[in-house]
Formats: sequence, structure tokens, C-alpha cells
Amino acid sequence: ARGSRDVFGYSASFNVMEYDDNAFAGHQALSGWAFMGPVKLELDLINRTGMSEFEFFKDYSIISQVILDMGYGVKLFGKITRDKNASDRSFDYMVFNGADLTGLTAGLQWYPESAGGNVRLHAYYSSILGAQSSLGGVLKPGTSLLNLGATWNISFIHR
Repeated sequence: ARGSRDVFGYSASFNVMEYDDNAFAGHQALSGWAFMGPVKLELDLINRTGMSEFEFFKDYSIISQVILDMGYGVKLFGKITRDKNASDRSFDYMVFNGADLTGLTAGLQWYPESAGGNVRLHAYYSSILGAQSSLGGVLKPGTSLLNLGATWNISFIHR
């Protein structure tokens, strides 16, 4: 489901994933955003549950982001993420059991006008804080990430 009204918007998604033979997990995602002039605020909630027990806030991620449109295709952003898994279940391969992580990110994006919005150059820095009880976790407390990159649209089919 997706909708918007004036400067506000929302979307919702409910998904089922088979993680083992005849074993399923549910993912519920809710998103909301608001524009205030050149500023966009975003808030996302992702809840992960087993199909036999529907629980909120045992295995979840919350993502909040502020984006400032500086003009000329330049956008600055800051993001805070919260990932927690206290479910004692093994189906979540993204946020391992025992994870209690907070991520802080700041960066910029540039969409060159000469590329017509089809190219995005970006740079961001992230720092991960918190506790991760599993050694198999991808993001661990104390991790710092610096990312530089480019993304472009390729169109093979023209109408």
C-alpha cells in the first residue's frame, strides 16, 4: 500500500519469506515521509517475525533520515538506524540474534544536471555502535565505513 497527501507520504509492505523447508518468516515494513521546503524527513520500521508467533519489537530495524536539498543536484543527508534482535530465532540473516546496534551516517549525493538525473555520485561515512553477540554479524560495534560511489540508469528498452 502506498499513498500521499499534501507534503506527507506513506507505504506499507507485508511479506513472507521461506528460510528453510516449510519454515516461513514474516517481514512487515512501514514507511513515512514529509517534506518541509528543501528538507525531507523519512522514518522506516521493519519488523521480522516467525509465522507461528507474531511479535512486534523483538526483531526490528528503525531507520530515520533527514535529507537537505541544497540545489544544483546536491543533497546532504544524515541517518540514524537502530537494529535489534532479541527473538532467539534463527531465520533473520540480516540482524543476528543478540544484536543491539545503532548506526550513525552522514553523506552527500550529487545528481549532475548534464546527466538528466540518470547519474548519482555519492559519498558517506557510517559508524556502528552497540553490541553484537554473534560473531557472524556483518556490522559489528566499532565498525566505520567510508563509501564513495556512482550509480547510473541504463535503459535498454525505449518506448
